[in-house]
Amino acid sequence: MLARHIGKHIPGEPRIIVQNMPGADGITALNHIFAVAHRTTGRCSSATYNTVPLDPLFDGPAGRYDPFKLSWIGSIDKQINVCVAWATKRFKTLDDAMRQEMMLSSAGATGWRTLLPRMLNNLAGTQIPCRHGL
Repeated sequence: MLARHIGKHIPGEPRIIVQNMPGADGITALNHIFAVAHRTTGRCSSATYNTVPLDPLFDGPAGRYDPFKLSWIGSIDKQINVCVAWATKRFKTLDDAMRQEMMLSSAGATGWRTLLPRMLNNLAGTQIPCRHGL
């Protein structure tokens, strides 16, 4: 949707060509932008989940790019992340996840559902060992 309209808002109204690169929740595309695309034309961009560009900062296994060398444009979406615990479990607050291990699961090792717990562990001191594929 963005590609259809963004060209009208860029000086010179360039034609936007979309190339879908499935894999690793957008990390495949960011690896390509960083290693290949910017050296060819310098006019490439990528859309991905909001946490994916931070993957290398939190020991992500697949990010082969330096997030400090990416140009951040913005977002067309607002994303709200919610962590829910089963009502009979002992997790009611973030403090509970800081005092005791809280197991989460995600679909893949590089997705935002894996990266977000790693971020919380590093920044807030939680104990969330996220295991993908569970």
